[in-house]
Amino acid sequence: MSFASLEYLFFLSAVTVLYWICSNKARPVLLLTASYMFYMGWSVPFAFLLLGETALCYFSCILLEKRKSKPLFVLLLFLAFLPLVFSKYAGFLLGWIGESTRTFLNSIVLPVGISFYTFQAVSCVIDVYRGGRKAEKDFLRFSLFVSFFPQLVAGPIERADHLLPQLAGRKKFQWEDIQAGGRLMLCGYFRKICIADFLAPYVDGLYSRQGPDGFAAVLGALLFGLQIYNDFAGYSEIALGSARMLGICLTRNFHEPYLARSLQDFWRRWHITLNQWFRSYVYLPLGGKRRRILAAGAVFFLSGLWHGANGTFICWGIYHGLLYGLDRAFQHRKWRIPAWASVVLTFIAVTMGWIFFRAENLEHALSLYKSLFSPWNVLEVWREMKMSPSVLFHLAAVLVTAFLVGRWCFQEKTEWMHMDRTVSALLILAIALCWISNLQSGGANAFIYFQF
Repeated sequence: MSFASLEYLFFLSAVTVLYWICSNKARPVLLLTASYMFYMGWSVPFAFLLLGETALCYFSCILLEKRKSKPLFVLLLFLAFLPLVFSKYAGFLLGWIGESTRTFLNSIVLPVGISFYTFQAVSCVIDVYRGGRKAEKDFLRFSLFVSFFPQLVAGPIERADHLLPQLAGRKKFQWEDIQAGGRLMLCGYFRKICIADFLAPYVDGLYSRQGPDGFAAVLGALLFGLQIYNDFAGYSEIALGSARMLGICLTRNFHEPYLARSLQDFWRRWHITLNQWFRSYVYLPLGGKRRRILAAGAVFFLSGLWHGANGTFICWGIYHGLLYGLDRAFQHRKWRIPAWASVVLTFIAVTMGWIFFRAENLEHALSLYKSLFSPWNVLEVWREMKMSPSVLFHLAAVLVTAFLVGRWCFQEKTEWMHMDRTVSALLILAIALCWISNLQSGGANAFIYFQF
């Protein structure tokens, strides 16, 4: 069941109403049932995989709390990551095997959200082994922590200390939660429908274009950077809004990353929860600041690999790792550049990296980078893409609107929180209209990060 479907509107509405009218004791049961119904909308067999991963990590936490054994810990981690590694990387890792077997492995359908819920469940196992928290004894609540439907498919990746206490169900209805959730969802759908889905055909056209052209490569990277940001940030805002309707606050996953003044600043703002996960469980264990180059290199390599078993993603991770090292080196220089110049340079560096991320394969990516040094046929590309003045005006208008609405929807202490109920109801109606208009236009594109 996709956020971009009309079914999700009715599903969330029904769950929200039932959640607030039922008892505190029944709420976790309701949410767990709703979460598995939501996931079974994607695949019933994969729901059993989700349940198996949950049970494994639940019992792993209990075992490791009683017995701090490193061999046992390594074995349990191996078992927890095994479904993810097999479904996502088997064909890539076993490149030496026969063609028929490799074809079979590559044909395996990736379970939706497996990267996200695996990382979330495993974080509990690691925390318990480290002694950072006690094992959760309530299997129902632990299951809900792993499968909570607003963030199940594509994050944000929550930590147990933040989410588990909120799943107890002991809350009083507050209209402010509905208002705040409505604002977040409205912003998310605006990003998805009016920007990401609007840009999708132009990006596809530029990346499928025959013949090298430097302007086409740069324009494709620029538009894809805007597309993937608004697609993923839009999903995250819908997830945050859906949870907030239930009185649950999830972690913000994006914070205006294209206004970052350095690569380090960018990675504090982009996919925040994944980067926090890597920082806690990879960067710091490898030495953190004491071994910055090794630790940061491992994080960026694994970040690229996390996105998929493709050389383009690995090169994208290595690219950012090298830029991060250069960025850190220049930060120790005595000279400084203006803030606006830092933002522009960081944006250019990030945008050029999107070529690796979006390209079909390494050969395609290298041809695009090579084309940067070929003639730039600006007018020809412009005519092919049909980028009329009205299209450019629309794009500029929606980008400015998204920026303003994004700031508005994350302002908790604001006069908008005290709107009367009529205005709040209009916000929810606007979300429904976004859904309907999206379905009627045939623009219900899947979210990009569903493939990860």
